[in-house]
Amino acid sequence: MKTRNLFAAALIAAVAFTSCSQDDDVVTNDPNIVRFNASVDGRNMTKASIGWDGTGTFDNGDIWGIYGKITTPESWPLDNEPYTVGTTTLYWDDISMDKPVTFSAYYPAVGTITDASAYMYNAVTATNPDLLVSTPVTASKGETVNLNFKHVMHKLAFNFDIGNAPGNILDIKYRLLNMKSTAFVNILDGTVDVTLSEGADAYPQKTIFEEVCVAPQDLTHGTDWIEIELAGKTYIAKVPANLNSNNSTHPTRLESGNRLIVSLTLKVNPDTGKTEVSITTTQISAWESQGQIDDVDANEQ
Repeated sequence: MKTRNLFAAALIAAVAFTSCSQDDDVVTNDPNIVRFNASVDGRNMTKASIGWDGTGTFDNGDIWGIYGKITTPESWPLDNEPYTVGTTTLYWDDISMDKPVTFSAYYPAVGTITDASAYMYNAVTATNPDLLVSTPVTASKGETVNLNFKHVMHKLAFNFDIGNAPGNILDIKYRLLNMKSTAFVNILDGTVDVTLSEGADAYPQKTIFEEVCVAPQDLTHGTDWIEIELAGKTYIAKVPANLNSNNSTHPTRLESGNRLIVSLTLKVNPDTGKTEVSITTTQISAWESQGQIDDVDANEQ
């Protein structure tokens, strides 16, 4: 499958695009126009700037990268084709006259992808770490192409309670430790291989109100995971044994498309005088929940 230059193609598409005729019904009902219906995780809610809870809508000007495959004989009439919402018009006669086409798409689009079946997406260095990929769908001329996008990354959110520890909770900063930065994504079938995640780029420090998208991955129980800074002191929380109670085979896996809220409470142990971090998780409905875990303590550093 050849690789195309997305932005060169976008320029061609912009030049070739023509406005609707005065007879809007003719344009609207033209069976030669490829019509897309986009949703995310089954909801008609997704966009360039996804809200903190995963909601939003595609806006005019948002650009998808689209692949289209004809099986017999195999050909790729769409190979990372730029599709600009509200502007681009694709025609069935330019893609396939009489054979069904399997469509795959992702957002946000990039210029060049060497191998769409093995796309390495770095959640740390990406301008928009929340990659969306659709499950493949097959359609023929005159049929609507229903693209269901899903979140590729895993989202981590944190609730903090400083208990009787010194400091102002609003001054908390945290950093993720010992985590992989790059996800292995198959754009063509909409899957992620968690076992192939790689990279050691450091996730940036965040404030108390910020969430973070991370590459799906298996964490290692007992390793340093969350570094908390408050009032000149540093606290380290370690990976608990049962982080993902929904996956008994991989209990520390951060799964693609899931969102996990981690609640951390700083508390001074009256016996030792040291501040410990108690970790629990709670369920949330915006991205799929990973369930609940119970207390795991980490000591003041």
